[in-house]
Amino acid sequence: MMRALLPAIAILVTSGIVDASPAVRQGKPILVFESHTGPRTDGASRLLTKLEEELETYGFAARPASILQAAGGRVPRPGILDDGKSAAKVAQDVRRAHDEFINGRPQNAKVGLTSALLTITRNPGLFVVDTSNADTTFMALATLALCHRQLGDGTASLATMKELIRMFPSRPFPRRHYGPDDETFHRDVAKQVQAMGRGRMAVSGGSGQAVIFVDGQIRGIGKASLADLVPGTYHVFVQVPGTVGRHYEVEVAANDDSYLNVDPELDGALWATDSWVGFQFSTDAERGKEARYAVELGKRWTGAEQVAVVGPMQLRGRPAVIGTLYHKDGRPMRSAVIEHDEAGSTTSARALARFLADGTPGQGLQILREDTATRARADRPRRSRAYPKVVVGLGLAAIVAGGVLIALDEDFTPEAGPTVFDSAPAGVALAVTGAVATAIGVYLWGRKSGKAPVVTVARGSALVGWQGRF
Repeated sequence: MMRALLPAIAILVTSGIVDASPAVRQGKPILVFESHTGPRTDGASRLLTKLEEELETYGFAARPASILQAAGGRVPRPGILDDGKSAAKVAQDVRRAHDEFINGRPQNAKVGLTSALLTITRNPGLFVVDTSNADTTFMALATLALCHRQLGDGTASLATMKELIRMFPSRPFPRRHYGPDDETFHRDVAKQVQAMGRGRMAVSGGSGQAVIFVDGQIRGIGKASLADLVPGTYHVFVQVPGTVGRHYEVEVAANDDSYLNVDPELDGALWATDSWVGFQFSTDAERGKEARYAVELGKRWTGAEQVAVVGPMQLRGRPAVIGTLYHKDGRPMRSAVIEHDEAGSTTSARALARFLADGTPGQGLQILREDTATRARADRPRRSRAYPKVVVGLGLAAIVAGGVLIALDEDFTPEAGPTVFDSAPAGVALAVTGAVATAIGVYLWGRKSGKAPVVTVARGSALVGWQGRF
């Protein structure tokens, strides 16, 4: 279908493969995701390029093309991949290519149309804003099908015309732009398509504000259900207003149901471009989700037993690269760091790649224990110790308030009159609660020093003491 019409991207690793892990032996390469806080920088690219090249030699899928190939088209991509493109420019290129076709130059037209369709596929966010852009896509597909036919490529011509009919099943062929023989060809292919079965597709955008486009046409808000679909690859673009959106490919088979359930949080952090595949987080705290996200995508895309995450970090105030291999349960299996000065060398990149592959230590590595690897990830902020002080403060306030209620207590006597303020029970309860809260807060505050609180509660009073040395 559409993917068959566009240049395929594939990398076959044929040398340097070692017996790195059961996942590799089973034909399921370990996916490698980059992880960044904020936009990916040029410096990060230089740090990671050599490492990813070395990981490829050990059977990992580390380059974008390798990851996309291993995932088999299940990778959501940003709605705009190419800078400097516009829908108006693409429409102009398609009209120019159509003129080339009409003037008897199908080869020239084919080149221009193939490029235009590639741009449309890679940048759906540019074309869904105006419904008239569907006319551009229709003309590009129709003219390309006829170019293939004039050039004697019947297989490509038939596939392209079927793609046109799949995307625009009820749209008549415009004879004014072509000729009667071209219209006949379209009608004959349409009969073949009519004989095919039909499929169904349901899309959940994961948000009530998500706008769902299918092949450039709006089909729903939040959710969309489509029936009577010609089998093929459907291009689904899901966009929450104010974001670049994500582009998905969904295979629809005859007499079957297809589903797309979007995870806005995960997919919003995921970036799959020609340069890199990984996660971009707004803060270091958010970056703590990288292991969970990587494991989830590994299960979803390949089902492999492990995934790897690599990315820049600060080590003792200097730039470095950290690499971690995770088990499918999210547990870090091994992790190591190479510093900036070493990261540029092939030796250190190779050492880190081998360590992630089989656990062999090497020159230039700083191997991290499991707990250290978790803390070291991108200088995450330390947990604040202010909360024990807050608990202590609230506890002391509750004790004081309880004491006031106890002091105001009145016992029933004949002289007391009809109204008696029997506040002691409430005061005792409040004081006890405050004492317990204070004890907990003090314990959390000083637990690393070996000190411990002692609490004694009696009717009408509470005593907080301390055991240990100041």
